[in-house]
Amino acid sequence: MARPLASSSRSSSASSLAAIETPDFLSRHTSQISSSATSILDEPISYTVDLAPKLSSALSTCLSSTLDEMIRTEGGGSWPPRPTYRDSWPHCLHIYDRVARQAPPRFVTPQLRPNYTDSELRQRIDENRLWLEQSLSSADVQQVMATLPELDVNARLGFLACTAYLIHLYRWGTLPVVAMAQDEKSIAFPDSIQTPFRWLNDFYGIESSGGCLYSMTLVNVVSHGGDDLELVYSNMRHMPYPSVVDAERYNAFVFYQMERLSLDLYHSIAQCQTLMAQGQEQQAADALKQGHVALRAAFRHFFDTLKEEKIRKSVWMSHAQGFHGWGVDDFDGVSGDHSLLIRTLDAFLDIPLRTEPGCPFATAQVPVKSWDALCPVSGASASTLAAPVLVPTAAPGLVGRFYNWMWPTSPKAETKLATVPCVGKKQMKEIRFSEVPYSNEYLPRGQVKWIRAVREARLRTLASTTPNSPVALEMNEMLKTFKLWRMGHTRKAVYYEDLELPERKPMTASGGVGGGVAQEDEGLAQMMEKLEARLRARIAATK
Repeated sequence: MARPLASSSRSSSASSLAAIETPDFLSRHTSQISSSATSILDEPISYTVDLAPKLSSALSTCLSSTLDEMIRTEGGGSWPPRPTYRDSWPHCLHIYDRVARQAPPRFVTPQLRPNYTDSELRQRIDENRLWLEQSLSSADVQQVMATLPELDVNARLGFLACTAYLIHLYRWGTLPVVAMAQDEKSIAFPDSIQTPFRWLNDFYGIESSGGCLYSMTLVNVVSHGGDDLELVYSNMRHMPYPSVVDAERYNAFVFYQMERLSLDLYHSIAQCQTLMAQGQEQQAADALKQGHVALRAAFRHFFDTLKEEKIRKSVWMSHAQGFHGWGVDDFDGVSGDHSLLIRTLDAFLDIPLRTEPGCPFATAQVPVKSWDALCPVSGASASTLAAPVLVPTAAPGLVGRFYNWMWPTSPKAETKLATVPCVGKKQMKEIRFSEVPYSNEYLPRGQVKWIRAVREARLRTLASTTPNSPVALEMNEMLKTFKLWRMGHTRKAVYYEDLELPERKPMTASGGVGGGVAQEDEGLAQMMEKLEARLRARIAATK
């Protein structure tokens, strides 16, 4: 028996931001920082008692304990999470795993570009949803719900991956995603899926009514050691096109591996707080140096993965990313913006949570292929710009070195096509976009507490109070790395998102760039302008 999805009592964007900025002792997520500080301040103050050691001890453990708590509750004791699946579940849950593995050949269109009529699509979506509901009709929902609180933490993580996968299958009805399904804003989900999935989201503090980066990716990958990874619930594993299979796999693996590589960074941030509280500045800086090594490795892995040899642009959105979308009850779905690594860096380096609307594009000069090359932002010919600039690809300076590392020149080429705004020294293009502040609605509460604790520790501010602080110097080096990554990420995002797909309306990876699915009077070009404007605003804010 299906029932309408309950309307979510969502907070507005403003309230989401307020939740991030509100001190923990005033919010629903009480962190170790607030509890530790309060316990000290509640004691009678005596002029003869030296509070420094107690303060140092309390502060030195809060980030470490918050990180440990997140890893224990949301990782099953490791990070990235280490879920277990069917073999560790009670028998009443096995039907979910069985149906999840049977579904892909029914839901995934054999052709890369579906060419159904509207009536055929409607029938296909309805029949697939009916099959999914009937296949799960024998599930004893009451017994399932009684089982969930008793599940081992790792088994619960695996079941979260399974139910998130199933509810997204039902939401779309057919893959690749088609415009007809994109237009649906409210869907009646079967109780057999909706009831346990909603309980699991509530259990982990995920406010979204759909899946998120955590439930769709991090707990849907199993590691057999090192780089030997397997996607547990896969839509494309049965497909005869290697590019399609690889796009889905690497799309998931890149987030998983970046988290694996970033764990040393998280520990170094916690250790930095401990050592700074003890007055050991050089040791704190040395800890951050090790974390910086991990950060560079994570970013290197990102760029080594997001390239045509591994993830083809022609199939990425249709056969990998699109399925992770949601678009129901005002929730957008999975986005790279929900990455714990990126959120942690923003908090650690005290990057503002807001970016200003109307932020002008950066004026960095990059080479263009020819006078007739199209500007990737405006679509205008370079010859229409007042002062287009050709720059040798062997550009000097830090930005130039990064550019040449990211996009090496072929031996015969003298210049390369710019993929950032083709502006001259006096040419600026300003794009106005709706402000969409960071939202906690797609993150489990342990990650929210960790990110908030890192921001409230204000380590960058504390380090800057000491002249020639080695910690501040190392943070500045990390900031350069982060800003360079954002520059490269902008280039990658624009490249992969800028693709017309005939079966669907233009849709970015999430609504975070101002709406997700294109409106009636909006096309791909307008969506890409807003996407690049927001990404460049984040670059400008990273300082």
